Amino acid sequence: MDKDRIKGSAEQAKGKVKKVAGKALGDSKFRGMRMKNKSGVFLLALIFVATNVASTRAGTLNFAPNLLTVSSGQSFSIDVEASNVTDLYAYQFDVGFDPTILAAVSIVEGPFLATGGPTFFVPGTIDNVGGSISYNADTLIGAVGVTGTGVLTTIDFTALAGGSSAISLSNALFLDSNLNTIVIDLTGGTVDVNSSLTTIDLPASWTEMLLALGVFGIAVYYRRTRTETELVPAS
Repeated sequence: MDKDRIKGSAEQAKGKVKKVAGKALGDSKFRGMRMKNKSGVFLLALIFVATNVASTRAGTLNFAPNLLTVSSGQSFSIDVEASNVTDLYAYQFDVGFDPTILAAVSIVEGPFLATGGPTFFVPGTIDNVGGSISYNADTLIGAVGVTGTGVLTTIDFTALAGGSSAISLSNALFLDSNLNTIVIDLTGGTVDVNSSLTTIDLPASWTEMLLALGVFGIAVYYRRTRTETELVPAS
């Protein structure tokens, strides 16, 4: 996607958000407003609009898989999935994790929302000190919402150390194509990290050599013990 297309998509989204938010709080508050931060599109929609329009429908936001076991040092991915949603048009959510056990590497857009048309995706801000990915957001541009179950985002992690880290979802705000809020149930997950031990695969010749040394050692020990027994004078 080139810069002009991104700019055009953002302006369409901002226009729709300003229109609805302006009706709720008074157009004078939004005249001349400039959104310096690209996530401002979603923050305006979800803070102003969602608190002034009745909630509708229902769905679930969860991790897939929600229980995962990996080894220390391993890189892996977890999907954030919306289940049983109707007319999903835009969303925002935060992710939490234990930064002593996991480190977030990246977050990318999943395929679900884009099945409804062009989208404008904002990857969340990764904080590997506090253990969070904040303001993950996405919206359709000039299209109707999507219905069903699908992946919204995919998060790449690296396991830092052994232990168990809860992964959580919070601050979830979802909108339908009329900018009504969608009630979402949040389901967290767990990542168990096993402390990995380095193993060395020895060539067959080495294995045979070690076996021979073991047999030789037993023979030497047996011969030495027998010799010492023979040298002990009879009482």
